[in-house]
Amino acid sequence: FRVNSINEIVLFFSKIIHWESTQFVWQYIKVGLSFFTVIMLFQIFEYQTGMHAFTLKIQNKAVRYGLLSAMFFVSIVYIIQSKTSPFIYFQF
Repeated sequence: FRVNSINEIVLFFSKIIHWESTQFVWQYIKVGLSFFTVIMLFQIFEYQTGMHAFTLKIQNKAVRYGLLSAMFFVSIVYIIQSKTSPFIYFQF
C-alpha cells in the first residue's frame, strides 16, 4: 500500500499498537510458537555440536536424509498452503 499523508502513517501504527483480536489470532500465535520452538531446538543442537550443519554429523545416512527431506517437505507445505501476503512499503 501507499501512504499519502502523515495521518495515514499515524493511523496505521496506532492500529498495530492497539491490536484487536480476530478469529485468526490464536492460529497465528500457534504457528509462531511452533516455528520458535523448532528454531530453538536447532539452536540447541548447533550449540551442543559446535557446528552450524549438525545434521552432517549424523552417521546414519537414512536418518540424515530423512530429517532433511522432512524439513524440506514441511517447509514446502507451509509455503503452498498459505495465502500470499502483500508486501508493505511506504512511498511518500
